[in-house]
Amino acid sequence: MIDISVEENMGKLVKEIKERLTHENIVNEEIDTDYLKFGSFEEKLVENNILITKLEQGLKSVMITLVSMDIAVRAVNEAIFAAGGPPVLKFDPETLSLDIDGKRSGNSHGKLDFLYFKTCLLSLPFNLLKEITVKNIIEEFDYNENEFIFKEFYRLIACGGKLYIECKDIPFYINFFNQYNKIRSKSIDAIDEITEYEKIIKKSADEQYNFFSPENMLDYFLKNNKLNSTYSSELLRAYLEYCGFVSVFSKTTIGEYTAGKIKINAVKLGLKELASMPKRVLLKMNSDKFEDLFSFSVFIRNLHNAFNKWDLLLVIDKNRDFFKNNVYLKYLSNIIPEESVDYIINTEDADSLPEIDYPLKHIDSGKPDVFSDNDDIKAANKFLENHGVKENEPFLILDGEYIKTEEQRPILNLAAKDFPYFNLNDFKILSFNFKGGNDSGLSLKIIAEIINMSSFYAGGGFMFKLADGLCVPSYDLMSDKVNYARSNEGEAVCYDVSIIIPVFNNIDYTKNCLTSIFKNHPLVNFEIIVVNNASTDGTEDYLKGLSCLNNFTVINNNVNSGYAKACNQGAKASRGKYLHFLNNDMIVFKGAIDELVNTAFKAGNRFGAVGSLLLYSDGKIQHAGVVFVSIDGIVSPYHQYKGMGIFGCEELYAKNTIMYKKYNAVTAASILLKKELFFSIDSFDEIYKNGFEDVDLCLKIKEARKDIIFNPRSMLVHFEEKTEGRRKYDIENGYHLLDKWQFRYSDDDYIFAENCDFKIFKNYLHSNVKYYTIRDLKKLESDAMLCLNSGDYKRAAELCDDILAYNRLDIRAYRRKMDLEKLIKKP
Repeated sequence: MIDISVEENMGKLVKEIKERLTHENIVNEEIDTDYLKFGSFEEKLVENNILITKLEQGLKSVMITLVSMDIAVRAVNEAIFAAGGPPVLKFDPETLSLDIDGKRSGNSHGKLDFLYFKTCLLSLPFNLLKEITVKNIIEEFDYNENEFIFKEFYRLIACGGKLYIECKDIPFYINFFNQYNKIRSKSIDAIDEITEYEKIIKKSADEQYNFFSPENMLDYFLKNNKLNSTYSSELLRAYLEYCGFVSVFSKTTIGEYTAGKIKINAVKLGLKELASMPKRVLLKMNSDKFEDLFSFSVFIRNLHNAFNKWDLLLVIDKNRDFFKNNVYLKYLSNIIPEESVDYIINTEDADSLPEIDYPLKHIDSGKPDVFSDNDDIKAANKFLENHGVKENEPFLILDGEYIKTEEQRPILNLAAKDFPYFNLNDFKILSFNFKGGNDSGLSLKIIAEIINMSSFYAGGGFMFKLADGLCVPSYDLMSDKVNYARSNEGEAVCYDVSIIIPVFNNIDYTKNCLTSIFKNHPLVNFEIIVVNNASTDGTEDYLKGLSCLNNFTVINNNVNSGYAKACNQGAKASRGKYLHFLNNDMIVFKGAIDELVNTAFKAGNRFGAVGSLLLYSDGKIQHAGVVFVSIDGIVSPYHQYKGMGIFGCEELYAKNTIMYKKYNAVTAASILLKKELFFSIDSFDEIYKNGFEDVDLCLKIKEARKDIIFNPRSMLVHFEEKTEGRRKYDIENGYHLLDKWQFRYSDDDYIFAENCDFKIFKNYLHSNVKYYTIRDLKKLESDAMLCLNSGDYKRAAELCDDILAYNRLDIRAYRRKMDLEKLIKKP
């Protein structure tokens, strides 16, 4: 068995395999299931022109069959030559890709003969192509023929290889047009176009054309999709999954849908895909050093971002409470779980942690995760009360280990100069000797919570590192340095970020929002711009009291101009490189704004915008990305995973979603982007009235070919929709969004869901979306097979019905159900 756990050994092993392939056509190797290394091992094989043609997973190892790409090229070339060089097939030896286009069939009547095409495919060797591109083929054949073709594509592609299918679907074209015409006839207004559609409808009826067969299976699918305008695209995905492909996603835009075009990407299971599949992974960590706990927390986050479908189960003896409430863990104990695990990662200390990489790792700030619960907060508050600081009272920490009482004044002067809010809010002073953490008598979790509650720390050593890791503004006496950007006075000052907050009444929410920013002061250099939309509840007088601050600006409007216009006003008055638009019904946590700026700074030239993880006051998700759903041909945005729980080390599958990722939209309740980009895409469109202006802005950012990133480490509490009349113009705003964007973007909710181990059930009758986990489906499939094998056909058929209730397009479940019903009817 090959051990790929050590990077240096891996390179040597790949070279040895390459050497063997110079005198052997095929090499079979057994590799240990070190899933962390599967991706890099597969990459090294590809770099050395080696293909994986077969992959079989065992209990503790994976058997792979390997060939050199030179052999593959020769074999495919010989097969195509022996078949007479059919023009429908175009092979690129450089990329080991096969381009298949029905328009190159060479037939005078233009229709590709199935038997001829079947013969072409059967002539090709197994598992040797890295990619197959298919155009103008699928629509030529009926259901049975297409299923055969899909299975042949699967046979031809190497492990980890890709399939791309592009086809036209006339019935879908008509279906979409008819449904959309009822809602918004304005979209297609040319009489000759409508006449042309009617001709296509007649032609379709005359030829009895349908993408899938007219058998009872089709009747079932049509019955279950009668209100679903995208049934052909969904069915195509279902058949590809049935034939064995994974990561099957549509690439079609709405504009292409209207032209009857379907685009699908699919992958044949390779080592990388095998590693990323759902698993129960046991983490064993033994170090009791406080510094190692920080490193462990970052490692757990990195592991989750790289393999978000894994269940992370942490077993640790000492300092276990430090990981309590971690949003990435599904189990926490000092006892190994009774249920079996698929993989174990054992680490003694921070130096033994494996290196983890993933696409967006470069935007990670590297700061530790400390998730507190009510018990931690109560313990911290009790400690503070015993030292003269009341609950929710702002305070500064002067570490007694480094600062004597008579040495406090210069440090307080420094804090008062850099943070003038301290004087306004009468901040208390906590002078305590933490003694480097381990010797203080307090757990690290409680120490971290106390420091996290503070607004400024002065001291040194490990405690300074802790404060800095928690994004607390801090002064290190040992180096005479601060960890925050110091403001420059004067009119010409340029800030890192301008925080723009539109407000209309709700003075208490505005006070809480601003106080949370003052208490949880960002480390970056910032200004606050509040745009007051004619509030009548004392907001103007309250804001006037803050106008003495150099980095605080108030714009008072005589009328309520709405969210979009107020944001644009604030942007024009801003002096920051980045703009952070923020609702006033927010509580800003430590590091929330710093994380957004860090993302923008590290994301590179393609950076467009970054959004935050927003929570309700009970800790459940309010916003973790905006996605689009297609119901009745209308594509609409909504907040994915809204209302799901993530805190607590238990089986909460919404945890899978809390990862760095790119979306097509995020909410403007907390969004940051470059000021230059904001004005280059014409700001917020003021046609919207308190709704959808953020989606419109994000789509403009995407149109400018920029990325929109979700960073869950930027965490805020959102009380949501506290502004009077927030939903008053929803219908009008929705029409504006449809009128502008309907044919330029498509549904993407199922893509993000399946990447997080969820499936989506769309209730077209009630126009809503429900989530269930893919594991729920796998469990039903397993139970159905057990019943089938035991002869309990009736129960097996019922479980197949349950599967179809979740996923009405599960072809395997449908066929199994039909077979079972025949068995049940037998005497």
